[in-house]
Amino acid sequence: MIVRTIDLLNHLRCRRFGALHAKSLSHSKDEDLFLGLNEDIEDLLSDEESSEYLSTYSESISVLRSLFFKHYQDLLPEAIANVQYSAPFNDDFTLESKIDFVNESIDETTFVKINPSSASHFLKIKYSFEKHKYPLFEKDSDGIYQPRLQRVVEGDRTNYYDKLKRCLSRHFDTGRLVYDLGFSEFVIGPSHPTENRRYLCAMLNADYIRTDESEIGKELFVIFDFTDLVISLQSKIQADLYRMANLIELNDDSRCLLVRDECLLKHPFECEYTDFCFSHIPKVNSVLDYFSSHLGFKEGPHKSDPVHETYDLINEGIVDMLDVPISWLQRQKNLMQRYCVENDYTFINVKKMKDYLKRLSYPLYFLDFESYPSPIPRFPGESPYSQSVFQYSLHIKMDSSSKNLIHKEYLMTDHQDHRRELVEDLLESIPIGKSPIVVYNMTFEQSRLQEFQTFFPEYLHHLKNIEGRLFDLLKLLKTDLHFFLALGYPEEEAKAYNFYHPLQSGSYSIKRVLKALGEDRYEKLEVQNGVMAYSQYLRIPTLDQPMKEKAMESLKAYCKQDTLSMVTILNEISKRL
Repeated sequence: MIVRTIDLLNHLRCRRFGALHAKSLSHSKDEDLFLGLNEDIEDLLSDEESSEYLSTYSESISVLRSLFFKHYQDLLPEAIANVQYSAPFNDDFTLESKIDFVNESIDETTFVKINPSSASHFLKIKYSFEKHKYPLFEKDSDGIYQPRLQRVVEGDRTNYYDKLKRCLSRHFDTGRLVYDLGFSEFVIGPSHPTENRRYLCAMLNADYIRTDESEIGKELFVIFDFTDLVISLQSKIQADLYRMANLIELNDDSRCLLVRDECLLKHPFECEYTDFCFSHIPKVNSVLDYFSSHLGFKEGPHKSDPVHETYDLINEGIVDMLDVPISWLQRQKNLMQRYCVENDYTFINVKKMKDYLKRLSYPLYFLDFESYPSPIPRFPGESPYSQSVFQYSLHIKMDSSSKNLIHKEYLMTDHQDHRRELVEDLLESIPIGKSPIVVYNMTFEQSRLQEFQTFFPEYLHHLKNIEGRLFDLLKLLKTDLHFFLALGYPEEEAKAYNFYHPLQSGSYSIKRVLKALGEDRYEKLEVQNGVMAYSQYLRIPTLDQPMKEKAMESLKAYCKQDTLSMVTILNEISKRL
């Protein structure tokens, strides 16, 4: 059996994984390890969506390898690229590991892995020591970040080891990355002729801003030296491999306890068998669908009252919303959910919603952007994982009686920099004025408009006008705390959500809300979500003309449906007030 890092980590999840894996034909990809470190993963990707995402991820690694080698030849003068290592572990296991660059000299061998994730995940880790805070990683004279090795003795007031654990434990996204390099050393080390081995990881500098159309600077990369951490993991990895062998030999696929940090439900590194292992849990209105269910459920209002962790309840057979004793629902939003589910009731705070809708006046604009969070900045002014806008859809409703909507749209047809054209088209469609511009989850559109202001300062006034007119439809459904407090609402009511339907099942996604209102228009679309949208956009230059036109039409249909859904939600809510 070939064993890579991801195979080992997956088999360590639980007793059941190995037996289920032996019966299935599925195979995880190495890239799955690092999904959790990336900036734009949806709450949960389906198999198809994950495949779409990973294809762009793999392409990014290939480009980043070339860029890294171009800029760091002085660090790797004798580098060999894409080196595959293997080593026997026992009669059943052959261990395999791939290294992006290997540079051998007389007295040292340097191994480099490229990871298209933000270095900030490591750089933001800080520990306290005697009331002072220190970064866990500090830059050496060569510009490479080294882990700070803090000497801790009994009595020191510090959380150093807790923070270090984030880089060593497989239960953290950062820890899995270091564990992967540790696995490489376990494969390479015993038979490698060079005693001094150095393990580097090149990640992306989140603060890097592309300034040149034709050149991406070496500042794109942040390099970490994980050698000391890698060496410290060797005995752990050996023990983990023996444990994996024992679990495979056990071959027991009977039900076992579900564990949050192993199953990783709705996390990018989710176990591939959650559909099977969670099949006894309702698809709608389960205990997991309570708002803030990750905080558990407290038996009473006092500090000393016991708290029941959600996965403990599931393992005890409490799987439905209605299974949880109502006295354990200490959060008002959970009580609202419970009442709606028990009574098949739609909750609407009519007064709050009417007050919020008083801000609207015609004509109404409904706006949605689609973007690609490219690991490699595509255009000047962008950074790694900037949301690079390639499309917008706009519906315009002139008055309350209008049945005919005006629709405007723009879609980039290639991968050239058409941001100016998109912005100018948008400004032509939305003149300066006071009419509200409806969006769903305002932070995204607001951030894109602010970026446009930086890219095109000549349009600053017009873009600021648009930004200042944004109306968040999501806040109508949930709440806008500061707005309602300013109107004199008591804090408890101002915090409370304004709308909830049992079919939402704990979600305020635009699709789930639309379904709750009796509409479901996404199922027939070829493009179903944002990840599929930018994956389709990325394919456009590779397609022949008929396929290109089909792809563009599917993108237009999806983005158009988003703004049309906002129109529908606003209309349906207004009817209920």
